[in-house]
Amino acid sequence: MSLDDAAPRAGAADHPQGALRGNDWNRQKTADDLGINRTTLYKKMRLLDIDPERDARLAG
Repeated sequence: MSLDDAAPRAGAADHPQGALRGNDWNRQKTADDLGINRTTLYKKMRLLDIDPERDARLAG
């Protein structure tokens, strides 16, 4: 095992915004895809200041 293998990597579950967009902001589907609980996804969204309504307005 190299040092690169031992270092933690930021994944989609650490920053789920792309997964949310890919699932049309469907939180249950996104949580299922990421393998996390929906409540955990909501907590990450709050922590990372991810707001689906704001982001939808900016995109459209």
